[in-house]
Amino acid sequence: MRIFEKIAISTWTSPTKWIVTITLLSLFFLSGIPFLQFEFDLMRFNSEELEVTSTYHLFESEFGPTERRVFLIPKTEHHAFHRETLRELSTLSDTLKNIPGIVEISSLENLVLPIYMGFGYVPENKVIHGEISESDSAVIRNLPIAEYSLFTKNARYPVLTITIDQRVTIERMNEILESVHSLSSDRFSEHHLMGRHWAEYQYNQMLTTETFKGLASAVLIVIVMLWILFKRIGSILLPALAILTGMFSFFGLKGWAGWPMDILGTLFPPLLLIVGLSDVVHLYAKVQWRLTQGNELKTAIREAWKETGAATFLTSLTTAIGFMSLLTTDVLPIRNFGVEAGWSVLIMFISCLVVMPLFFRLAVNRPALLPAPATNKNWNELSDRVTQLSKRNWPVPILFTLAAMFSIYQASKVESGVVNYWQIEPSSTLGKDIQFFEEEDGGLRNLDIGVVHADTSLRMDTPEDMRLVAQFTERLRSNPAIGAVISSSDVPSLLNMTRMGGQLQQFKMGESDRQVESDLDWWASNDPESNYALISKNSNIARVILRLQNVKTDSARAIQDWISDELHALSSEHKVIFTGNSLIMDTMNDRLVENMMTSLLLAFLVIAVLMSFMFKSLRMLILSLIPNTFPLVIAIGVIGGMAIPMGTSIAMVLTIAFVIAVDDTIHYLMKFRNEIQKTNRIEEAVKNTTAQVGRAMILSSTVMLAAFIPLFFSSFLEEKYFAAVLSIVVISALLADLIVLPWLLLRFYKRK
Repeated sequence: MRIFEKIAISTWTSPTKWIVTITLLSLFFLSGIPFLQFEFDLMRFNSEELEVTSTYHLFESEFGPTERRVFLIPKTEHHAFHRETLRELSTLSDTLKNIPGIVEISSLENLVLPIYMGFGYVPENKVIHGEISESDSAVIRNLPIAEYSLFTKNARYPVLTITIDQRVTIERMNEILESVHSLSSDRFSEHHLMGRHWAEYQYNQMLTTETFKGLASAVLIVIVMLWILFKRIGSILLPALAILTGMFSFFGLKGWAGWPMDILGTLFPPLLLIVGLSDVVHLYAKVQWRLTQGNELKTAIREAWKETGAATFLTSLTTAIGFMSLLTTDVLPIRNFGVEAGWSVLIMFISCLVVMPLFFRLAVNRPALLPAPATNKNWNELSDRVTQLSKRNWPVPILFTLAAMFSIYQASKVESGVVNYWQIEPSSTLGKDIQFFEEEDGGLRNLDIGVVHADTSLRMDTPEDMRLVAQFTERLRSNPAIGAVISSSDVPSLLNMTRMGGQLQQFKMGESDRQVESDLDWWASNDPESNYALISKNSNIARVILRLQNVKTDSARAIQDWISDELHALSSEHKVIFTGNSLIMDTMNDRLVENMMTSLLLAFLVIAVLMSFMFKSLRMLILSLIPNTFPLVIAIGVIGGMAIPMGTSIAMVLTIAFVIAVDDTIHYLMKFRNEIQKTNRIEEAVKNTTAQVGRAMILSSTVMLAAFIPLFFSSFLEEKYFAAVLSIVVISALLADLIVLPWLLLRFYKRK
């Protein structure tokens, strides 16, 4: 493609024009960076087509939107019912109530329960003058609705439920949460906060920090690696200038386009480094090689852009196509990532294509900034050894077949779903909060269920139906895998217990239909807010809210099946409908894995068609795809062998692995095609190609692996998994292209 040669010539002859153009474009993109938003919202992963999502919206319409609640557990010196603890709660509550935007704080300290006075129920404060009676304490400790709502396991620590005004903005809510955290830190040596909004706020804070920390660390490591590999100041400044121009242009485009930075956005810094470094190293290495052949710098650049520019463009195109194939998924953040990643690859290619020759032109009189001629001795020796190995019939196919078979065996161990859908490093602040609530407060997996008739139009607030719900709730509470349970049968059961003298064994529905109806009426009249939160507007759904331990997806599904079976055992005329954030994430994760297979197949087909046009040979197409399949098999084997959960980022690794593998294959085969046209001898063409392109492949792979190093220290587990799998993919792709591809060409390539 002569267009790349023309660009190289134009930047050399008219540098001022290009400098002005690049400067103006860079300033435009840079001005978009301040508009870049960092956000993490689980609900963005929803798909409207799923039943679990439609049920979620049904619950919102029937029960109202979920209140903005945060759960605060201070680690007090004494147990939850101790007088000192109650006084500390009172002081803390009074302080927190002064924060504008907090509308209610519920805890043991202000607990109000009904008492029966003969003529009806009267609310009574259980804490008087900072103390609670021993009899009330004994009853509340064993009250099914109290554990995990008012105190943690075994009543060790108190639980405060903080309700925030629905009308406050996200920014103001974050300020409120920070104030709660700060005030709690002042009063207690240790405390833990949880709730969707607090977790998302903390997650976004970590997301911002990790993005910039990861970027800075990756740049520093890459600088060191470039110096080790090339030992020239220019070899550091040039990639830095080209990559930073492309990187800031992309993030500026995200800002202008309103594309937010979410958990997948943290992958862009290493991704851009990988893409940019691959382009830079291949072009830079080609210039070095041309200088070794005795070309002047201008000629070396022109010839490098003429030969390698086309291959670099095709690798960028296939990479962009691979990412764009993610559009087949119905998960919005994944679709967005595919589109944005496609644009990032093309922006980085343009940046490298233009900035590199311009840099050479401006540095023409500064030898320290220019590439030194390549030292070919070691690379020629490597090429000789690879060629000799490829000429042997059995070692290569046997070794790679064994590796593939072992990976296929390990792939059988791959499990979909994640244990912790937040995927946070346990040692982080949010990770510690998650672990504490898991161990002490009934788990974090929210499961929202509704009990309905098979004919969903029938009411569920009849005495008979409520007794069924009470029996069903009792069975749920008997399952040790289920933590906190809040049921629509709890308040009527509590009223019956109160009427029967406060005996715990009477925490059940009233014996007569009239009593149950009376209790339901009292509940609806005296506490309509909680009534509407648990019995739907149309009275056709009786709600039960559960919290499960943070089990894997298959275990969560087993619990759901058990729940359905338990209700069916009680009544064949009723059924359970499920929703909740964790269920939505599990369902979307499963759909994502299915979609990734479709995306990978689409990318495979599109790139196969592109390569068939490029080489105009079915034989060459097959030869090119064999080494590209090997890294995919290895990737799946690594995921299974390391017991890595198939989460959001990991599900995308296969597509990314494929496009990485294709890049080096295209560079190798295009150079091989040029060499075979010159020599018409397959062995010599393989040897020359391995010596020249192999050098660039090894150098670019080395720098890629270095760019992954910061991800191993990330607070996000998926980033660590992502780095581990992709590192193995880069190595296996390099070996496949340096060893398997030459072996195939020597045996199956046919000269025209």
